[in-house]
Amino acid sequence: MKKKFVTALAMGLFMFGIVGMANAGKIVVNHDEWTFDNTGFSRAPDAEQFAVNIASWFTGGSTGNFLAYSSNHGLTESLLAQTMTNAGHYWTVSTTVDTSLSNLLQYDGIYFAGYTIDKDVLSDYVEAGGNVYLAAGTTWTSGANANACNPFLNEFGLSLSSSINSVTGVRSTTSDHQIFNGVESLYYENGNFINELNPSNPHTNILEYSGSNGMIAIYDNTVPIPGAVWLLGSGLIGLVGVRRRLHK
Repeated sequence: MKKKFVTALAMGLFMFGIVGMANAGKIVVNHDEWTFDNTGFSRAPDAEQFAVNIASWFTGGSTGNFLAYSSNHGLTESLLAQTMTNAGHYWTVSTTVDTSLSNLLQYDGIYFAGYTIDKDVLSDYVEAGGNVYLAAGTTWTSGANANACNPFLNEFGLSLSSSINSVTGVRSTTSDHQIFNGVESLYYENGNFINELNPSNPHTNILEYSGSNGMIAIYDNTVPIPGAVWLLGSGLIGLVGVRRRLHK
């Protein structure tokens, strides 16, 4: 009987710990890629803080290892790389790395603009705790960005409009989400608006708008510790105390 109790207790506490720490990855979608190129940094210097905030959100405040899987100016220019390395992160720009899931999982976040990888691999990466920053607006070809990115984004409740918008210039930010802490404005130069497939989905949220159209959105499926699991853990701990008192 004693062995069964100890085994049950150990399994319960193990499950309590695992569930308490469980969380899937996060996604940030920007309707445009110019925010993080050198022009975007020079016209709206808060881009530096925005980049640091996103990286911190992805890692929970720790040093991160990030891959920019792109040859697009929105992710490959010097000021973004300087910002990330100055913040203590590892920043790699390449489109020739091994894109198997096992290799991608060495990165805390993968940044895309103009390139995508197999949607199933990318989805598995996010489900396994990986994070993704995706910048749209990289081509004027009708529907090209949407066709390339939506198979992945749709699995997480988001989609890109097939047409290119005319949002250009420095725009003030309004969101109070932590990725906008200290960020008063950002630069854009045409992009693809973002839509939520199900506005009631608690894991997706459009943070910045142009009128009623989404400009920056997130997916966040961080799993909180369910109340029932808290109760399970508390009850098991309480049982330990009871047994100790009974056997004194």
